[in-house]
Amino acid sequence: MKDWNRLFILLALILIVIGLISSCRQSEKPISLQPVAENSNPLPPKADLVDIDQVIGQQWLLQAYGRIGSERETILKTEITLQFMTDRISGSGGCNRYFSSYQGKDGKLSIQSVASTKMFCAIPEGTMQQEQEYFKALQAVTKYHISTNKQTLKLLYKDSKNNLLYAKKGE
Repeated sequence: MKDWNRLFILLALILIVIGLISSCRQSEKPISLQPVAENSNPLPPKADLVDIDQVIGQQWLLQAYGRIGSERETILKTEITLQFMTDRISGSGGCNRYFSSYQGKDGKLSIQSVASTKMFCAIPEGTMQQEQEYFKALQAVTKYHISTNKQTLKLLYKDSKNNLLYAKKGE
């Protein structure tokens, strides 16, 4: 009888461990970033727009970028940031600090040539390529959308078929 109790307890523990492991496993399904239909207007009606002036000084952290519906997440251990000031932007490209001037109103945004420091970062692998892609995308931005709760920012470029998706950076 003692052996059956031990066997039952051992079996129960094994099932608990298997259950814990399977519930901790990350989903293999990619994160859905709510793609926008190609022929739809990616911005909300004008009445719902939050103006750039309302987020001056706020830091944004890039979460993903690229073609709408197939965005790529940023490389782990890189932090790409953006901050709007009265007439310029600045932030980190993941390796180098950058800055530029901008003009934005009513959902439209143009960012001038980006200038940056010239450091080289080999780790994590791909950081420099990601940074160059980011700077190129910034300079191509034509539209923006800030969520009404001011927690997310979307910058659209290349005929609004590509975007930079940011989340408000914690204080």
